[in-house]
Amino acid sequence: MTEIGIAAVALDRRPGRRAPAAVGRPLPSVEFQLDAEGGLSVRGESCMSAMYMGGRRVPREADAWIGTGDVFQTNARGEYEILGRADDLISGAAGERVSPDAVEGAISVEQATGVCALGGPDGELTLVLEVPAEAGAYRRALALESAQRCFSGLPFCMRPKRILFSREALPRTPGGKVMRAAIRNLLRAGALKFDEARDIPGDIAQAYRDGFLETLEAVRACFCEVLGVASVDPDSNFLWDLSGDSMRYFALLSEIERRFSLKGVAKEANGLLTPRSFAEYILGIGGPFA
Repeated sequence: MTEIGIAAVALDRRPGRRAPAAVGRPLPSVEFQLDAEGGLSVRGESCMSAMYMGGRRVPREADAWIGTGDVFQTNARGEYEILGRADDLISGAAGERVSPDAVEGAISVEQATGVCALGGPDGELTLVLEVPAEAGAYRRALALESAQRCFSGLPFCMRPKRILFSREALPRTPGGKVMRAAIRNLLRAGALKFDEARDIPGDIAQAYRDGFLETLEAVRACFCEVLGVASVDPDSNFLWDLSGDSMRYFALLSEIERRFSLKGVAKEANGLLTPRSFAEYILGIGGPFA
């Protein structure tokens, strides 16, 4: 943490002696203190001596406690275990402190390119899944089914009451980490485009039929874009019927990867020459989402 020097805690290095969320015990040069909510404050010789505010150096009193904004608990060995940032932790309806990191870590949804757990003012846990709009109803239905399977093994306080499917990319840091605060602000402002889980078809077979037609139309649009034509038949062959060449075929693969947020299509595109075959591939018949 920025308030302390490079070394503030000592952690047992022996195999099997380290708790998953433990950061260790404070070194002699620093003191830790938890408030009633688990908020961590620190002080000591290795802490900062001053801070700059508005371009002005403001000295810190030597014995003053510094609030870190992090929430911890201690385990039976006296090690400090981090629960998360104070402004990220979710307060459950029964007063539980739920870590969004723990919720996100327990949710494994292959069809989603991003996952974000958020808490509401009433303790309601919301899960936001980033599933590209171009993915269609089928992949959204599969994502919902996968998420619900994950929920069954979680404590009730960690089970989301609301599931949203973002139609657009979630905001991220330069390092690729989903920005919870930014997503929370977008939701409050009504600026995040999403679909509610209750609007996602529960019947996978019906969702496949709906999703296939939706995906097929999007693929046909990719063909038209690359070939510069107004319309193509679902079973038109890119090379034989549409007079496409290798350069434009690779342009088609790039456009499909971009439109559907896929990777590696070029390596697996053997025999994919019609809009229908691409749509079936994208939806998982012989493709990466089977």
